[in-house]
Amino acid sequence: MLERAAEAAGRVVRVHLEIDTGMARQGADSEWVAVVAERLARSKWVRCEGVMSHLVAAEVEGSAVTERQRARFSEAVQVAVDKGVRVEWLHLGATSAVDEGSTLGWMQELAAGVGARVMVRPGIALYGYCLPIDTGRAGGLCGHVQPVLTWKTRVIGLREIGAGDTVGYGATFTAKSLMKLALLPVGYADGLRRTASSGVGDGWVMIGGRRAAVVGRVSMNLVTVDVTDLEGVAVGDEVVLLGEGVTGDDHARWSGTISYEILCGIRAKFVES
Repeated sequence: MLERAAEAAGRVVRVHLEIDTGMARQGADSEWVAVVAERLARSKWVRCEGVMSHLVAAEVEGSAVTERQRARFSEAVQVAVDKGVRVEWLHLGATSAVDEGSTLGWMQELAAGVGARVMVRPGIALYGYCLPIDTGRAGGLCGHVQPVLTWKTRVIGLREIGAGDTVGYGATFTAKSLMKLALLPVGYADGLRRTASSGVGDGWVMIGGRRAAVVGRVSMNLVTVDVTDLEGVAVGDEVVLLGEGVTGDDHARWSGTISYEILCGIRAKFVES
């Protein structure tokens, strides 16, 4: 398909050959590497300039799975070279591999042996986050990145409730005394997880640099927060849902997941002010 499309366009297409070393998701497995590499090497229209794979457990130090993947990748690279592919780039390292560190030196040695250079593929690091290394130590990358994404909304309503009044679906929250609540136009349809609800993850937002706890359940497109002790909150005030004072790691902790899922799950509405 690539050859036909490239020929029809009258231009050479550059590709990177992915090797399935253990993810069982994409790429040529060991039985097909030689066949695909040979076809690429003799193609007039498709030029293979790189070989890549993806690690299953990059954040696990000393992983036997990673060792097995490295061995399979090294073998596949050599097969590709033997079949005539001129490899310019090798890449195996997503954010966790760069952070954990041990794969990079190994990759540089492998690349030097076939006259190639090493690339990395940061994903979550582009947001300024890393996944924890399994031993709990600080990784080599994580201390050098900072979160760059801020997710905001505004207060659209304010109201007071009295002792005994309930809030939200299921009446899961009952006020013990007079409270002031702020209404925000965001919910799980936008990526604010239902697990941020009070009594579940006990999430919070930031208003004027101060915490405002979620009250009741996060609903599809609305959430209420407690501003009883925050003087001066008004309709239209800016609210930080994720940013300084409330991180992707905080959201992940409420939801029992990883920060990457939170960051990728935001479906923000962009409105010109």
